[in-house]
Amino acid sequence: RRTAALYGMAGVANCVRFCGILNDLDEGTPQGTLDRFERLSGSFYEPADPTAARSPVQMMTVHRAKGLEFDVVILPFMDWKPFVSGAPIPPYLTARMPGKNQEHLVATAKDRRDSHDNPLCGILWRLDRNRRWGEAKRLFYVAATRARSRLIMTGVMKINNDCLSHERQSPLDWIVDHENLNWPAPGEPFVHRSGNFFIKINPHPPETQATEEPAHLHHPIPEPRTIEPEMSTLSVRSPSMEGSEPERDPNLSDRVAPSGGRSPDAIRGTVIHRLLKRGIESGRIASMEAVRRALVWEGLQPDEASRMAPGILKEAIDTLASPIISGLLEKARGRVRAEWRLECPMSATSLISGSIDLAAFDGTSWWIIDFKTGEPAFGMDAEQFISSALERYVYQINSYRELVRGFTKAEPTPIRAGIYFTALGRWLEIEELHE
Repeated sequence: RRTAALYGMAGVANCVRFCGILNDLDEGTPQGTLDRFERLSGSFYEPADPTAARSPVQMMTVHRAKGLEFDVVILPFMDWKPFVSGAPIPPYLTARMPGKNQEHLVATAKDRRDSHDNPLCGILWRLDRNRRWGEAKRLFYVAATRARSRLIMTGVMKINNDCLSHERQSPLDWIVDHENLNWPAPGEPFVHRSGNFFIKINPHPPETQATEEPAHLHHPIPEPRTIEPEMSTLSVRSPSMEGSEPERDPNLSDRVAPSGGRSPDAIRGTVIHRLLKRGIESGRIASMEAVRRALVWEGLQPDEASRMAPGILKEAIDTLASPIISGLLEKARGRVRAEWRLECPMSATSLISGSIDLAAFDGTSWWIIDFKTGEPAFGMDAEQFISSALERYVYQINSYRELVRGFTKAEPTPIRAGIYFTALGRWLEIEELHE
């Protein structure tokens, strides 16, 4: 009762909290309890004042204020900088690529052994900073739009070479740019009025401040302007879309997908590529039953899977045994990659990313082989089919060259690239394009 009379409900809450702490820290002996209390006393905090719920003033983070509105909002620290310039690049960076698959990129920083910069790491570093910059803008927008009638923003400026200057890349910087402000010399009175802002530098203390406020401070905050979405800070180009339309190639066989599923040709291609990858990496081939189960898993009916499995298995075996593939695997030995995923920076904000079916170094040249499992449509001979594929995929193969060249820049070597048609057993080497 005495505590409540002297300190109100806040004092009572403190007493209750203190008694609870002593009860929780009881070690059975006075000295043990005191020792533990002294060790942990730095982690104790004053409980919330029970009468604070009746206060007309609330202090909260911007995230907690989402969805709420207040008559008056005060935003301090407008000189806040979302990130500190000059921060070192960490040993590695990760980022999620744009697109449907949302796959991740990982890049290491400079190699300490040869001091070579990793250009992909630079792209991911700039991408991370741009994302944090964009998040800071969104946070400021949320904070500013919590006010119904008045929004008061405060910030601190510095004096550099006898001139006022504000923090760059801060919310204050956005307002200065919006209002096109030029700061006066330090100490000079400065008042700026516009349709939306009333700005003072070094305002007078409350006791000497004028009691009348400018009438325009009570103007309602205007409706926000339409906000256009910002362009993506990272563009990713896929070699599989180079020089070709995403629609189905009309020169391929015309089997269509059942309603809501993938076409048999697409499933056939997926399983053949999987068999070839396993054969290249391990030298082993799957059983007939494993192929049939894989086809069913991908979406074929069991009867159709049983019918297609023998042909698919034979096509994969014949491809691996062909002179071009088996000879290359024999020469390359340890320097072979199957379904090799690579990324290569093209500029400060773009990169090319793709997966190469087979890449191998034979001691003299790098070989790039793209497996195509399509078959000629009815009535089309093999030469017409190959000629059509050359026109369709030449840019894709050329992009694969860029990927391998970016990976092997420390050891420039000739690159030979082309298409192997698994259904025809034919190899087509494609010359490099020079734009």
